[in-house]
Amino acid sequence: MWYEAEITIPAGTAQASPTIVELHVAYGIIHRVVVEAAPGCHRLAAIRLYYSEHQIYPSNPDEDIALDAVPRIFEDRQPVLQPPFIVKIKGYSPSATYAHTYRVGIGIMAPEAFPEYRADTGILSKVGRLLGVSK
Repeated sequence: MWYEAEITIPAGTAQASPTIVELHVAYGIIHRVVVEAAPGCHRLAAIRLYYSEHQIYPSNPDEDIALDAVPRIFEDRQPVLQPPFIVKIKGYSPSATYAHTYRVGIGIMAPEAFPEYRADTGILSKVGRLLGVSK
C-alpha cells in the first residue's frame, strides 16, 4: 500500500510550534519513504516524521529532513503495528520568507512479507522442521 501527504509550512514557523499533518496508514511495516520538496526551498523548511509520538525519520532526534529539489528516497523496516496507525509529519521554517511544501510518500507492506517478521523463522521452528515435528 502506498500513502501520500503534503505539508505546507508557512514562513516563520518555529520549531517549538510546528505545522502538523497526520497521514493515516495501515497496519504493517514501512518499507519505503520518499520525501520531495519543490525547487526554491533552499533547505529553509524542514520536516520530521513521527509514529506513536516518537521520531522515526530521521532516526537521530536532533536532526531533520531539509531538501531543495532533490528527493530523498530510502528503504527501511519500521514497524507500524499498534494503533493509532498515524504517521505525523511535523514541519517548521523559522528563517523562511515564503511558505514551502513537502510531499511525503510511505510504502507499507504486511509484516509477513519480511522474513524477520514471520512467525516460522525462529530457531525452534527450524529445529522442529529438521526433526520432522513441525511443518
